[in-house]
Amino acid sequence: MKQLILILLTLGLAGASLAQPSTTAKIDTLLSAYAKINKFNGAALVAQKGKVLLQKGYGTSSAGIFQIYSITKTFTSTLVLKLAELHKLSITDKLSKYYPNFPKGDSITIEQLLSHTSGIYDYTHGNDMPDMQEQTFISFLSKKELDF
Repeated sequence: MKQLILILLTLGLAGASLAQPSTTAKIDTLLSAYAKINKFNGAALVAQKGKVLLQKGYGTSSAGIFQIYSITKTFTSTLVLKLAELHKLSITDKLSKYYPNFPKGDSITIEQLLSHTSGIYDYTHGNDMPDMQEQTFISFLSKKELDF
């Protein structure tokens, strides 16, 4: 975590002095060094006044592009709750409102989906989906019995 803060601080300070041509190279060298010792894995975009000065990926992609795992749950919940705040949906809405043919969708709410209490099969236990497209995923889940 300290390394990430150091990198962000370095990038922030570097942004103030990007008029120097070597600053971009220095940032690249720093991020490359951290990637080499497995302390940074990701992408960097440095821009000034609308001009991209550095756009590069660092590290490896053997475990996926970014190792974000369950953090997406936080983003998803935040967006759903924002939609509820804007009255675009309600967390008491039934799944069948959005997927009318989903088995037992009339007994599953958005709130249950967010709190993982819907009983829908946990696809992380293994799956045979050829892709993660929405329709493929819904079809896959529709064929599974509810866990509870």
